[in-house]
Amino acid sequence: MKNTSSLLLLLVVMLISGCNQHVKNEGGNKNGAGGEGKIQSTQAANPDEKDVTSEQLFKLTKEAREGDIPALLELGRRNLHGEGAPSDPTQAVHWFSLAAEKGDPYAANQLGACYDDGLGVPRNAKKAYEWYLRAVQLSLEMLKEQSDPAPLPLRTMHAVACFNVGICLYRGDGVAKDDRAAIEYLEKAAVEFGPARKCLAEMADRGNQEANLALEQAVRKGNELSAVESLFMTREFSEHLQSLKKRGTKFEIIIGHNTPDHVTIRIRPSPASPKSSEQIFFYGIKDNRCFVESQGGKMREIQ
Repeated sequence: MKNTSSLLLLLVVMLISGCNQHVKNEGGNKNGAGGEGKIQSTQAANPDEKDVTSEQLFKLTKEAREGDIPALLELGRRNLHGEGAPSDPTQAVHWFSLAAEKGDPYAANQLGACYDDGLGVPRNAKKAYEWYLRAVQLSLEMLKEQSDPAPLPLRTMHAVACFNVGICLYRGDGVAKDDRAAIEYLEKAAVEFGPARKCLAEMADRGNQEANLALEQAVRKGNELSAVESLFMTREFSEHLQSLKKRGTKFEIIIGHNTPDHVTIRIRPSPASPKSSEQIFFYGIKDNRCFVESQGGKMREIQ
């Protein structure tokens, strides 16, 4: 089941340095990894919605029992934190489990955090790792279904799950310690997620060259992604894509990285497109400003 709508309604919040942080070694980080604990991605609670009426809670429970993923997630969060519903971590695990079985990556990551902290279930590092890994797999499946760039909440969810898996591998929590595999997951997370960059930087400072290379790659990819998003926000670029779609042109978006602050983007017809002879368009982003190549090869700034 590939339900993207439920995830897009979530605001994924990463709480670092003690605020709902999932820290495996509460007495100190014996294995390093930047001193970061595993991260619980949570729905942002609207202060006005902490208290719900009995009728609203009844309706939410009914929808959850019918298998509605947003309702399962909302009720799980409320039971976990005791907001507008009885504080009942065991029941929260039940709701999250139902949502995870339906393929929701947020719920899978929450289950990993519950097993990590012993909330509603006995602590079990192996099961925590398995659920974090499942969250990576589920969010990756969703990302493959999205246009490029994928929505930020979904990308962030994937990054948080990758971070948690990377920390498990680095520390040997619930899985055999594997620095190389840990770096691979932390690199994926570091494109979107600052704490993963911090972990890689501290590993690099201790002489790990693979971590240093992974950090450089993640920063470069992150810069490219930010550039593409800023371009997508311009009216002219959006209208251009819409016109191509209306004409039935299949197109490719090709990203070229020139310098840390200069990214070029080409839109060209796909080789499979029946209109493959159409013009190739060049866009560029430099110093957070967006440009398009006009006649004569000159670059014109767009808004």
